[in-house]
Amino acid sequence: MFSRGERMKPSLGRRIAMARVGAGMTMQALSDALSRAKSTISHWENDLAEPSLEDISRISSTLYVNQNWLAFGEGLIHSAPTHAVRPASTEALEVQPA
Repeated sequence: MFSRGERMKPSLGRRIAMARVGAGMTMQALSDALSRAKSTISHWENDLAEPSLEDISRISSTLYVNQNWLAFGEGLIHSAPTHAVRPASTEALEVQPA
């Protein structure tokens, strides 16, 4: 049993669903991105089937989540960026006079 304050990790299927929804993707969009049937995504999210390690890697890349979190429920959902992110244009960052 769990001690006070300890929480159960969401299942792999639940983590896939959380990451997909967090990325603003539909099941159909994820299935298209991964070249998998929508029913396959549904089976994964409902814990009726498990994705392969290759699929887990592709899901984490597609949804921009930490592969370790996705596969095992450990660590942070998002990895630290490996490079500096710069805006495509600094125009939107300029302050317009009132």
